[in-house]
Amino acid sequence: MGIFAKGGYLALDEFITKNIPKEQQEKMQGYFYEMLFGVMNAVLEETIQKYKLPAWPQDEARNRFLLHSMDAYTGLTEYPAPMLLQLDGFEEVRSSGLQMTRSPGAFLVYLGSVLLVLGTIFMFYIREKRAWVLFSDDRIRFAMSSSRNERDLQKEFPQHTQSLQRLAKDLNHDA
Repeated sequence: MGIFAKGGYLALDEFITKNIPKEQQEKMQGYFYEMLFGVMNAVLEETIQKYKLPAWPQDEARNRFLLHSMDAYTGLTEYPAPMLLQLDGFEEVRSSGLQMTRSPGAFLVYLGSVLLVLGTIFMFYIREKRAWVLFSDDRIRFAMSSSRNERDLQKEFPQHTQSLQRLAKDLNHDA
């Protein structure tokens, strides 16, 4: 129990690994965990009796509670908090209330929400295409790219190329 109190499951595993021969480690690990579970079960039963709480039968829920408690304790030894807060009691206070407020910026919030929805729709349903035109050494280079639908891009690229060639002829340049 002292080893578990200092470091939880991790300290117990470390103790078994360092002090018990390799061939007996798994067997002894089972014994240690059975003893630990038995002691924790006895402590829980003693606490229930001391504080006159309703009896808790030995069932799956109780076993799960004990295992989760020991897991949580191991976590606290590995990642210690600067303080431990514990709830001593709880008193439920029922109430209801009606609050009336004035929000002068509500219009801006609604406008922002509409723009956000429109932006999302545009992002999914409007194709993004890019075109580059490079003028160098009496030549024109043209390139296009698209994030989706390459078939449409393959149809449009020759059309844009022809339009640029017509423009070059109209401006008396060679394409």
